[in-house]
Amino acid sequence: GPMMTISADDVTVKDISCDAYGTVGAFAYKAYVYSNRLRTLVDGCRFFDGMQGVEFDNTGSAAQHCKISNCYAENMVGSGFLLKGALDSHVIGSTTKSCGDGAISLYNASRCTATGNTVYTSEQGITIDAGSKSNTISGNRIFGDKAGVTAVTGYYGIDLKNNSHFNTISGNTVEGCIIGIAARYGDAGNQNDCWNNIITGNTITNILGKTIGTAYGMF
Repeated sequence: GPMMTISADDVTVKDISCDAYGTVGAFAYKAYVYSNRLRTLVDGCRFFDGMQGVEFDNTGSAAQHCKISNCYAENMVGSGFLLKGALDSHVIGSTTKSCGDGAISLYNASRCTATGNTVYTSEQGITIDAGSKSNTISGNRIFGDKAGVTAVTGYYGIDLKNNSHFNTISGNTVEGCIIGIAARYGDAGNQNDCWNNIITGNTITNILGKTIGTAYGMF
């Protein structure tokens, strides 16, 4: 299970550092900090070499009005920061480096924001997935394939997929990925069109074909 499970409302976790926790496998519940409560704040924390950094989960309870701010996650097998079914929750001013699929992940999340974050990615930088709706992804910087900074390629900068709708993706910068921003049908198990999303005012540069061939600013 998680290293730290929040079991009460209105808890703040501040200025801790965690290293090397979890094994490869069913990593969804092996976060350093896990909360399905109201108004959890995780601020100024650092997470290294684990499965997930922070997970806000609405399963069975109410991960609402939670916030991750000024945090850092590096070398997570899963997400650095995961909002799973969370409501009205936020990832602000935080950094992920070399994390797995969805370094910052909104999964069936609603009315959440990811704002002012920096992502160094080799897979998917920021994902909006699994019926996520009415979220705002703005003012983030996503970098792929930065030699000496992160690994391999940088596939999707921002990946919008799987029946996610009424989301706004605006004012982000994506550099050095294979696909800058994707709005697509999705992956097996949750396949459905995305619709009524707004993608505006983003800057996409240095798109890299690498060994797979074609690269896209938007897909």
